[in-house]
Amino acid sequence: PGARVAMQPADLAALAAGVVEFYEPLAADAGVNLRATATAQPTVAVDRPMMQRALGNLLTNALAFTPHGGSVTVTTRLVDGRPEIEVADTGCGIAPERLPTIFDGAYTDLAERPPSGARAGLGIGLSIVRSILRLHHGSVSIDSAPGRG
Repeated sequence: PGARVAMQPADLAALAAGVVEFYEPLAADAGVNLRATATAQPTVAVDRPMMQRALGNLLTNALAFTPHGGSVTVTTRLVDGRPEIEVADTGCGIAPERLPTIFDGAYTDLAERPPSGARAGLGIGLSIVRSILRLHHGSVSIDSAPGRG
């Protein structure tokens, strides 16, 4: 059976700010500056727990690969009238040849250890993000390069 999605109207910027607030202690422990910004407060129909999990997975990944003294910024905005949440970090970045498969299930490369010393996960977090966004008729993409986050 398919996943049950309970869509309810939500302020996307407030939802993102709440997830960022939840992750602030983890960021502080890692010495990473974490903040939320918004240029719009779009109200959209989402399954709140699923969307919080998707954003939490993105933040977990960004925090794991951002070194002490770096930053992670979550920005909510409208792009061509469509809501968008961007998670940007100053982490180690991803090699171009890895980008096409980054959202595949069980993606992991043990040679690419998080610089913060955090344990590498099982590699399914980004696949879960993609699945959740597809259930919401959305999408996820990545723009990264080594040394650029």
